[in-house]
Amino acid sequence: MSFFICDQCGYGSATFIGKCPDCGAWNTLKQARGMEEKSKRKTDKTAPFTTTNLAEIPKDERAQRRLVTGIGEFDRVLGLGFVPGQVVLLTGEPGIGKSTLLLQAIPSLNSLYISGEESANQIKHRADRLGTSLTRCTFSDTLQIEGITDGIEQMKIPPDIIIVDSIQMVYSKTQEGAPGSVAQLRECVLQLVRLAKEKHIAMILIGHVTKDGDIAGPKIVEHMVDTVLTFEGEKVSHFRILRATKNRFGSTDEIGIFEMQSAGLVEVDNPLVFVAQATSDEQPVPGRATAGIMEGKRPLFFEVQALATKTTFPSPRRVSNGIDYNRMLLLLAVIKKHMGIHLDGYDVYVNIAGGVNVKSPAADLAVIAAIVSSVKEVALPPSSVYVGEVGLLGEVRKTMGFEKVLAEAKRIGLSNQYHPKNIRSCKDLSQKIHKG
Repeated sequence: MSFFICDQCGYGSATFIGKCPDCGAWNTLKQARGMEEKSKRKTDKTAPFTTTNLAEIPKDERAQRRLVTGIGEFDRVLGLGFVPGQVVLLTGEPGIGKSTLLLQAIPSLNSLYISGEESANQIKHRADRLGTSLTRCTFSDTLQIEGITDGIEQMKIPPDIIIVDSIQMVYSKTQEGAPGSVAQLRECVLQLVRLAKEKHIAMILIGHVTKDGDIAGPKIVEHMVDTVLTFEGEKVSHFRILRATKNRFGSTDEIGIFEMQSAGLVEVDNPLVFVAQATSDEQPVPGRATAGIMEGKRPLFFEVQALATKTTFPSPRRVSNGIDYNRMLLLLAVIKKHMGIHLDGYDVYVNIAGGVNVKSPAADLAVIAAIVSSVKEVALPPSSVYVGEVGLLGEVRKTMGFEKVLAEAKRIGLSNQYHPKNIRSCKDLSQKIHKG
């Protein structure tokens, strides 16, 4: 019996299909021999069922301590460092700086770097350029998973951390298909996770992304690992943001901010790093607002830019960069319904300066303020900050930690504050913008 599985997303079909209905990729469905695997499993011996009382398990001191990299922004996102046995999946666009980040993070740890995309000379050259010491780092270009696991088992002193760059290059001799296929990826990750748990070795798997920005490979890989990190940022921008979308040993609210410089990635702890101008002597211009957002335990401020121009098309254009497109459409509907501003004759463009993505609803009020400011050609007050979520009924809602955001804004000079305590609805905001 034939069965076909998509190499990109894992979609299964009883018949061959040229285009995958799930991910839309062409010629990615490969034949899987499900009947042979099923008969092979029938001959395996039944594993004995064992139980353990969790209260009687002795504490393992090595498993409790955290492995600190010394990069504060990285450790914060992880939850104050790596946990021995933790498996981390790190993804991001090609060239965004994943390998650079890891090379800067491992000098203080005994590490094993397994690479199928760069040679030892290339990695050494990159480390020399970054000024990173690799005296405690061992390199391997072995890509067969059986060879990797056997080699680590035979090491007298196991490493503190293992980096696999990238997991799509590793393959198993027991599976058919090219490296990176669904069966290969699932088997290799399974063996690496089992090895990490048994040896209490932290492990980082660098993963590819699709052209849509999603993690490549079957979704089950994200379920198998402990932590999923995403390295974001535009290649034309110097700033990079590290986010955790899953973390069994820490919070997923924290983000790490880096700036790409000639000497590598540099940590950024300035809350106004994404705001070009935020002082009282700035020249106010229509269409610009500052959003205050709580990211984990610290407040950050982002510059929201909006441009509304008379359209020449039957259907006006809507373009967003840095915020969710559907969220922007929702806010445009709120503006039309509750503020009486008709945007059917305007092309609307919204951008978050710095090439970063803002996912918090606390930026809603700033987005609306910037759009209305551009439409009315009225500049917003200088040194102003907008904090609040906007509902479908036009009300402005409190967001997590907004009082801490306001306190930080006041400390750095953003004295004109607009938030749910003084802006109850979008109508209140419209009146304040109209008054200038």
